[in-house]
Amino acid sequence: MNKQKAYIHQIAERVFKFSWDEPTGTFVSLTVNLEVAILQGTVVFPRWVIEHPEKMVCHQNDFLDLMVQYRDAGPIYEKTIEDNFAQSLSWGMPDRTMMK
Repeated sequence: MNKQKAYIHQIAERVFKFSWDEPTGTFVSLTVNLEVAILQGTVVFPRWVIEHPEKMVCHQNDFLDLMVQYRDAGPIYEKTIEDNFAQSLSWGMPDRTMMK
């Protein structure tokens, strides 16, 4: 998803929270701690995404109207919550020099 409105907050020194709501009805919240290279993420999927993941295999920007149609048609509930944690991330920088 490009040009997605996101809420970005610094919650501590080198710790940031990113949250956004996708056109599909999927909600994403990530907390990134750059100091110790960990990421905690929560994604809340509407029922239609869980039941029909094949409808999501696309670049959403190219199909925004269709994503909104799927979302509005539902079903929304029961939602599925995925809560994940990752550590020892390099953030795409092999030597982590940009993290200092």
